[in-house]
Amino acid sequence: MEVIDRKREPYAKFKRLLFDNNINQRELAKRLGKSHSYVNSVLNGRGGQFSRADFAVIICMFRIEIHEYF
Repeated sequence: MEVIDRKREPYAKFKRLLFDNNINQRELAKRLGKSHSYVNSVLNGRGGQFSRADFAVIICMFRIEIHEYF
């Protein structure tokens, strides 16, 4: 069994929000102007963090309070 090296816990609650709104990681990446690989790494806790600009787009997309999901 492969061990996954994570920098932090995955964003499970936000991933559920994406699923509930029928938005996949590729669509989110397109809207953020980022690669699918980058978004996947951030969401799964293997990469860095979203930038302030990314969060601004996410807030506009979903009308959410960031601290509830990240």
